[in-house]
Amino acid sequence: MIISSLSPKVQSPDQMKRIAESVIGPINWETGSFGVCACPGESLHSSATKKRDCLFYFDGVPTIFCQHKSCATAVELANNQVRSAIGKARVASGCIDYRPTIQEQLQRGERLNQKREDEQLVKRSRESLPLIIEEYSCPTADLWEDSPTRLMDRPVDEWPLILNLFNSSDVIWIGDIYDSAKEDQDDLKKDAAREHFKTAGEWLDSSAPPAGPLICPCTFKAGSYSRSKANVESQPFLVVESDVLSHEHFLGVVRFLEQRLRLRAVVDTAGKSLHAWFDYPRDEQFPDLPSMLEGFQCDTAMLRPSQAVRFPSARRYKKDHGSTVFMGVQSLLYLDL
Repeated sequence: MIISSLSPKVQSPDQMKRIAESVIGPINWETGSFGVCACPGESLHSSATKKRDCLFYFDGVPTIFCQHKSCATAVELANNQVRSAIGKARVASGCIDYRPTIQEQLQRGERLNQKREDEQLVKRSRESLPLIIEEYSCPTADLWEDSPTRLMDRPVDEWPLILNLFNSSDVIWIGDIYDSAKEDQDDLKKDAAREHFKTAGEWLDSSAPPAGPLICPCTFKAGSYSRSKANVESQPFLVVESDVLSHEHFLGVVRFLEQRLRLRAVVDTAGKSLHAWFDYPRDEQFPDLPSMLEGFQCDTAMLRPSQAVRFPSARRYKKDHGSTVFMGVQSLLYLDL
């Protein structure tokens, strides 16, 4: 329920702010009516998150507002939760004479309309998937033959090729899932993590191939030791994958997306999925990309700015009943430099 003003029975504004922070986390209050907060859907952002991208407004209708669009569903949910918590506090204080404001009703209508549009796009994409698969699917062998860069079928030697997609001065992370440090960890851990952040040129000049088995398709700020969204410098590439579709059917989705986006690489993960690298789309190319990919049964977690993906030439293993099992060598199926 929305608060338009605080009656004498209602708890103080400071108490109301504490209630808001208990729902959405710490808020850096810049004035009495708004502050900077972490976006509740930050992990869904499809571009780098800046410090003031997400604000919480306390006057009138308590509202989280984020500059990004890909987090709209999570922001809507958090707004409902914080408003509900503040409303319950009003009820507990004995003031129950709420009436939604015109502003609240308009905002609620906009949110519902956006939610319905997103749901419709997911539905349309899901319904079109069989037609896309029928028209565009192809075997991995055909994709390999179509590669603009001739691949010599030696996966262990392919790792420099993927790095040549970047500028030589771009800072690239390569490593395993825990090769990253947090702010509160000791200097030894940070120094070890820094060894996994090098420029593409430095990686290419290494005396030994990077062990991997993961790489980020984004670039990081110089001096980074944490594979976090806050350290992302740029997102030159979008990586798409599906753990649901077969390789052949997934390549149908890839060929469909290729009508608007430039395909740069496809990596065989030595598992059940392929990783397709595209030049990162402009907003006007795919304004509703998260909903579309969801409808195509692709993993929308890949839209996270610092999401790690499979690194060519690395050997992949899995645990099976306590034993380590070799799955294969991660390899390139397609490359367009």
